[in-house]
Amino acid sequence: MNKLKRLLLFGKPLVPTFVTYLLFSSLSVVFSVANFTLIIPLLELLFGTNTAVVPANAPVATPKIITSNSGIKDQVLHYFASIKADFLNYFAELLNQSDGK
Repeated sequence: MNKLKRLLLFGKPLVPTFVTYLLFSSLSVVFSVANFTLIIPLLELLFGTNTAVVPANAPVATPKIITSNSGIKDQVLHYFASIKADFLNYFAELLNQSDGK
């Protein structure tokens, strides 16, 4: 037991480093989970597995904010749907302008 105490004395200067290591490791885990959560809706949009269809002229209502994973997913899907609607409206206006010329 005496030898163990003597060995642990060598670790005392490393305690602040270990605490910061634990802090940054836990932050890394949190941001990694958030990253994968935000990638799911993007992949659904890219590969067409999302069954929700948003017409180009439909008003896009903001979903209520929920702090669960499904709420984050709904927020990201809403964001991409609004971008898609704006994109389609822009090109529809361009086509209408070119048809009039």
